[in-house]
Parts: sequence; structure tokens; C-alpha cells
Amino acid sequence: MSIFSKTKDLKLTNTEKITIICPDGEINYADIPEDGKDLMSALQETVGGYIEVIPFVSTGKYMVVNEMAKLSPHEINRVATAIARDSCSISKSDYIAGTVAIIERSLLL
Repeated sequence: MSIFSKTKDLKLTNTEKITIICPDGEINYADIPEDGKDLMSALQETVGGYIEVIPFVSTGKYMVVNEMAKLSPHEINRVATAIARDSCSISKSDYIAGTVAIIERSLLL
């Protein structure tokens, strides 16, 4: 299956789950913790460190990444990169590294 077919099959409309995209292209969904502190901890655990948020202006969602992912040995997340580029959230020359989470913007406000 190509990266592009994975991005088309991805269900980013689910507001009740966290979408997790691994560097190998595996896509999982996790429940949203009810407590805001638990959400931050869950996001940090998912991405493997402190978070950086990439907004998707047109969809009202955030891609949450590890802010240090590119500074250490890492894997390019081709599915997340394609999604971020398609939404014009990163430049065509940039990329996303590591595991990412996609959540509703309202959860972090």
C-alpha cells in the first residue's frame, strides 16, 4: 500500500480519539483521557518527549510531534509528512520525524 493510499484512508474526522501515526506507517487510535494533565502526559508518552504542535488551519486539528525528533537519530514519518504537506502546515522541503498524534485543536486550548 502506498503512502498516498494510507493518507486517503486515514480517518481524521474522529473527534473522540487520538490518531497515532508511527514512522513505519502503522496507524492506531487511542481514547482521549478525560483529565487535561493526563492528556499532556499521554501525548508526551506517544511522541517520546516534549511536544511541538503543528496546526492544520483548515481542519481545526493539531499534529503533535516530539520537538527534538530531528535532533537525534530518527525515522522520517512519511505518512505524517504527506499529511502535513498536503495541509500546507510544513514546507515541501520539510519533513516530520518519529511518531505523531493528531488531535482536535479544542483539546489543547
